[in-house]
Amino acid sequence: MSTASLEDLRRAERIMILFRAVAGGFAAIQVLLYHRLPWPPGFKEIGLMLTGVLIVGNLAAWLGYRRAHSLERARRLAVATLAFDTVIASAFVWLITFDEISAIWAVLYVMPLEGALRFRLRGALAAWAMSTVLFSIRELWGSNRYGYELLWHTVSFKMGIGFLIALVAGIMAEDLVRQRKRLTDALEQLRRSDRFRSDLVSSLTSDVGSPVAVILAEAAAKGVGGVRSRVRLFLPGGKEHCYVWPPDSLEESDFDRTVTVIHQGDEVGDISVAKADGQAITDDEERLLEGLASQAALALRNLSLAGQLEERLEELQASRQRIVTAQDQERRRVERDIHDGAQQQLVALAINLGLAKVLVDEDPREAERLLDQLKADARDALETLRDLARGLFPPLLVDRGVAPALRSHIEKMGMDAEVHADSVATTRFDAQVEAAVYFCCREALQNASKHAPGAHVVVMLAVQGGWLGFSVADSGPGFDTSTVIEGSGLRNLADRLEALGGHLETRSAPGQGTTVAGQVPAKGVGGEDPPTTPEAWRLSDARAGLPI
Repeated sequence: MSTASLEDLRRAERIMILFRAVAGGFAAIQVLLYHRLPWPPGFKEIGLMLTGVLIVGNLAAWLGYRRAHSLERARRLAVATLAFDTVIASAFVWLITFDEISAIWAVLYVMPLEGALRFRLRGALAAWAMSTVLFSIRELWGSNRYGYELLWHTVSFKMGIGFLIALVAGIMAEDLVRQRKRLTDALEQLRRSDRFRSDLVSSLTSDVGSPVAVILAEAAAKGVGGVRSRVRLFLPGGKEHCYVWPPDSLEESDFDRTVTVIHQGDEVGDISVAKADGQAITDDEERLLEGLASQAALALRNLSLAGQLEERLEELQASRQRIVTAQDQERRRVERDIHDGAQQQLVALAINLGLAKVLVDEDPREAERLLDQLKADARDALETLRDLARGLFPPLLVDRGVAPALRSHIEKMGMDAEVHADSVATTRFDAQVEAAVYFCCREALQNASKHAPGAHVVVMLAVQGGWLGFSVADSGPGFDTSTVIEGSGLRNLADRLEALGGHLETRSAPGQGTTVAGQVPAKGVGGEDPPTTPEAWRLSDARAGLPI
């Protein structure tokens, strides 16, 4: 059974002050207009006096009400006025005892209602008990005083009806209090939601420089009365970004509740809150967090996309820098190769030609021999320049395509390797596509000859769904990709593929060889789509013919 609050008691007293004022006027009218039986001597005056006592008592109750600003004082005032009202009502019933058939006793049914209004079920039963005792004494006194027969079954019936009224009124009062509490809780939840929305809007408008996730974290904590909160943003590849409130909180702190944020079936993040020690998350706060997670789904999704875009931009900037660095390194390599090779040969040719010019007049036979030697040296210099040109961009790649150029390179290297490209052997692709695939495969072949000498290598080329796929798989010792840093050569080639919209990946494990594979959009010469192989190309097919 719940206890009446200060506001409940003051509200009940205000109602009863108004009720007593009306009851005082009604009682005075009834005393003055009663005429069914003659009044016993002095009784009419007593009735008017009781009316005056009721009015004065009501004035005293009003003064007490104005001073009842504490729960204890309000409770004492309520008990006193309930007892006063019960005694006054019983006094009026006693006053008309001489009229055996008078129904004034029914006024006692008002007392359980007043008790229920003040103290709910306990007050209703207490008021009924007081009324029952006083009414029973009145019946005993009236039967002796005026000589009418005392009928106890009539008394018990009247008081039984009073008990039922007290019981119903008390139970209804208890239920009304519970319903009011639910309504109060609901209104408080609405006010809290309004404050939450207000805080969220205020944060969004006053702190536009803060990430949305930080604003959501602060709003979540304030919405549930928490001391700290965290918003996690899930990114591809198992990455995540964390935003905490207050800013000096730890990301790995313990939280009382975590709600997952889902957007179109995908988990995009979660919201965690923690309250002060000893405080638990209520059902209303739970619903508030779930509502916040639902409303924040789109915002976190957009934030996730923005994070991915930012990473892509950073990667693009790094890729451009790597491409510039690779170009500078390649220029320096070409310059070094020319300086150490063809340039030295051409300088020697120039010196020997000058010597031959001198020997023509002095020693024709020696000049003829020297000219023959210079002819051989010129051929060597020309071959050196051709080798250098083939290293930069092999003519066979331009004339016949990727597969013949790779076969020629393998033959020149003397590797134990084979090329499977029957489905695209006669198909030509855009020059940039062919160059990217060729140099990726050549770099992978060079890595295989360096790190897996003597291993069998399989090169595969195939077209699948508008993509030109390639793989270079060796039967070498392999390595742990998580501990080995990718070389700059493959990284630069991966940048080259990504610039065309493709990608490159390396798969390896100790004792299982190494596979370098990639895909690039395959546009044929003139922009037409090349033919697609009958069966879908898969990376695992690259290892099908390996003896491992």
